[in-house]
Amino acid sequence: MSSFDTRRNPTDDAPEVATNAPVPVRTSPRRRPGRPLEMSREQVVERIRELSAATDGLFRVHLSAPSLYARARRLFGSWSAAVRLAGVDYETLQGVARARSLQTRRRDRRRPRGANERHANGEAR
Repeated sequence: MSSFDTRRNPTDDAPEVATNAPVPVRTSPRRRPGRPLEMSREQVVERIRELSAATDGLFRVHLSAPSLYARARRLFGSWSAAVRLAGVDYETLQGVARARSLQTRRRDRRRPRGANERHANGEAR
C-alpha cells in the first residue's frame, strides 16, 4: 500500500488508549497563547488599593512598581482606569502628586548648588 492509499484504516497504527482514563476538565476560561499572566485583574486592583493606602501612595508608581504599572495599563487600557476601578479617587491623587512635584521643584531651586554638583544631563557646572 502506498502512503496515499485511502483504503488503509488509520486506527491500525494508533496506540491503544484506556477508555476509562479520566478526561481533564478545564476550569479556567480559555485564553490566547503567548506570554503567561503575571498578575490577574483582581491581583492588580488589590495591589493598587494597598499602594494607595501607603504613605507615598501612588506617587511615581511608574518608577517604584513598573511591572504593576505596565500590567495595569495592559489589562485596563490606562493607569487612571485601573486606579478608578480600584475605587480610588484618581483626580484627588493627581492633585496631591502635582502639589508634591511643585513643592520638590521649589525646594530644589532654593537649595544652593555646590561646585561638584552636576546638571541633570551629567555635565559639571
